[in-house]
Amino acid sequence: MNTLKEVLDTITRQMPLYEQVKFRETKEEDLIMYHFGLGRQIRNSFKLWEQNLPLLKDMDLPFVIHADEVSQKIIIALWNKLNEEGK
Repeated sequence: MNTLKEVLDTITRQMPLYEQVKFRETKEEDLIMYHFGLGRQIRNSFKLWEQNLPLLKDMDLPFVIHADEVSQKIIIALWNKLNEEGK
């Protein structure tokens, strides 16, 4: 995946609707609770440990950034996407 949109679309397709609803209803400040489960899945699935340079460039992130930080930014972007779609 080379763009944030592609990553978010992939996660959304794979996430059951009931999980999307639960995720969307989570308060933004509580999204850290997804770090070990969903965050690990994101880090591994999208090769964040290998520094996915096209994705980092698309997200306007520095190329020297920890995979944990990138996955958290993706979690927040997913939360924003699902909340926009749920309006």
